[in-house]
Amino acid sequence: MPALLHRPDKPRGARYILDMRATSNAVGREGAAPESTGPSRTSNERGRGTVENLSSMFPVGLLVPGFYLVLAVVMTWPLLPEIRNSMLGYPNIDALDTIHLRGSLAGSLSAVPLLFPLNFLSLVEGLWGDLSSQAAFFPIGFNLVELAPNLVDHLSASVLVDSLPFPLCDNVWWLLVLAANGWAGHRLGRRIGGREGAGFLVGVAYACSEAILREANMQHAAQAFQPFAPLFLVALLDVLERGNTSSHLRAALWFSLACLTYWYMGLFLAFGSLGLLVSGIAKKGLPSREWWTGSVLGSLLCMALLLPPLSGLLSSGNPVVYMDTPPSLNQGLEELETLPENMRFLTLHGGDPAFPLRSRPLDRSNRLSLVLILVALLGARKLPAWQRFGFWFMVATGAVMVLGPVLKWGEEPLSMSGSPVYLPFYYVASLHPLLARLFWPERWGVLVVLGLVGLSARGPRPGMMAALIFMESWVGSGNLPLARQDLHQLAPWARLRSTHGAVLELPLRRQGLDAALAGLHRRYHLRPQVNPMILPPGAILPGEWEKWKSQQPFIQALERFERGAWPRDLSNGLVDSLLRDGVTVVALDVEPGGTLSSSRQARYKSFLAGILGEPVDYGPFLAWWLDPLEDIPGGLSDGESWRDALRTWTEKHPPRQYETLIKSSEWIKDRNSRGERDINGCPTH
Repeated sequence: MPALLHRPDKPRGARYILDMRATSNAVGREGAAPESTGPSRTSNERGRGTVENLSSMFPVGLLVPGFYLVLAVVMTWPLLPEIRNSMLGYPNIDALDTIHLRGSLAGSLSAVPLLFPLNFLSLVEGLWGDLSSQAAFFPIGFNLVELAPNLVDHLSASVLVDSLPFPLCDNVWWLLVLAANGWAGHRLGRRIGGREGAGFLVGVAYACSEAILREANMQHAAQAFQPFAPLFLVALLDVLERGNTSSHLRAALWFSLACLTYWYMGLFLAFGSLGLLVSGIAKKGLPSREWWTGSVLGSLLCMALLLPPLSGLLSSGNPVVYMDTPPSLNQGLEELETLPENMRFLTLHGGDPAFPLRSRPLDRSNRLSLVLILVALLGARKLPAWQRFGFWFMVATGAVMVLGPVLKWGEEPLSMSGSPVYLPFYYVASLHPLLARLFWPERWGVLVVLGLVGLSARGPRPGMMAALIFMESWVGSGNLPLARQDLHQLAPWARLRSTHGAVLELPLRRQGLDAALAGLHRRYHLRPQVNPMILPPGAILPGEWEKWKSQQPFIQALERFERGAWPRDLSNGLVDSLLRDGVTVVALDVEPGGTLSSSRQARYKSFLAGILGEPVDYGPFLAWWLDPLEDIPGGLSDGESWRDALRTWTEKHPPRQYETLIKSSEWIKDRNSRGERDINGCPTH
């Protein structure tokens, strides 16, 4: 027998069986497999699967992250072959605004060396005061923090955004985020189950969970970028079992990062981990002095990381932060008309008791893997009683809160004695305005997933179960594989980078999802932009920008034209007024199937030709360069042929339809016949 196959330390016969039983008992008593302290084997060698064999052949430090990066590629397929010309997710207002904000933040931090500690200090400074950007509302600009209190996700992408072209930078970031989620889940499974197989089971189940896929498909970066929640649970288990200071500090760090990424994740973890905390302390008895010392130090670390930005948000008077009235439903469901108006949005986004089986609509789904539920039931029996109680408490907390404020079946609210049946979500929201600000009950579903994966870590045959969970998700989830939108036709917008001033994109007056397209185009040309952006609920337009518009001659003529009147005064002074304000390019969006119909495009061309002369045709847009001293990039000799080819390509590659609450499907099918707001009541310009 070759020397490489010789295993002198492997137990044989009866000794091997006794060693197995001793290890099994130790795992059951302590809650995790003991660490190896010598050459003798302490794990079930007969139960070692392919995962453990691979990890013995390759360094686990490379194998595990590499596996989850490959998993992320598979989850997003076929994104990788088109990574330079595609966008992850399906089209919706939230996605386009998030993409716009990500580029805006990177631009605001461009003067700061791209080192995370320095960028983090800049972020904290912005949360205290101002992180201004002129990526919209030029020449006034806007404060990023007022529109996006959760900025860590954008901050983490800033290096890639500054280094790589769009959309490659965003796609690479998303692959890393999805891989990081799986890796963090792997750490949790390894901690509870004591072997690599358990890590892969939990990592795959967490990465492929609907709570993560749903948010990633909507480009909800803060909600999808959640490796810190599993890492917090790993540290919390160490706190409850070991009680040393380092465990407390790690728990405080991961909890703080989870909060800074998405503030309400701190709320979810605080509620969901109560069961583990109470049962763990009850099991271990009165904590030691070291435990209390670690608790104090951990609390101080949390306060140091969270209080400065949190106090900045709370003292700012930002209406986005303090808005406690849900958006109104301009196009609701008849079943909800019996409810008070301020309850309809929340009820629409809440689930019903059958939510584990429902995969539609995609942007509300909290579908659960039946394989994961089965493995959790089997694995829970092998956990210590206090862990079993803690994780079931987490599951129950999330399952109750995802139902929303009112009990319903399907989309119809249930009533008792003529009144709705109010659920805990309703009462929790009434405790404080910041709790009432959480308008999306479905996001509590992450607690259900975290609880189930914790219970499943001791389940049987983890490698095979991980594969089954992935296959079940691939077949049963509408969010897997993640959606992909082709953007190859937008690449010519990058030609505007050569201008030294700002870009005014027309039409200026847009509705619904079309209003966010200017922000998507801006990611290509990177120039300051006059156009507004769709604001989140509660936000208001910058007053100074509105005042500037009312005094800007060209903008006033343009607004009269867009309202249907043909302005009388079209003198050259209009061009000079734009140049004085720093606007050097006027661009007209003429993408086929886009914002303007052919007849409206012709009307805009006629209007602009009378003021600006003839444009340069770049395919998806026409550009008028106002500064005669600029070097103008060459355009297309026959832009109409380019647009005809794009129409033909689009007919051969019809967009996928999505069953969602946000009506992106209708927007895709007929963008020119729409004059209403989307179902979530987002404001229009």
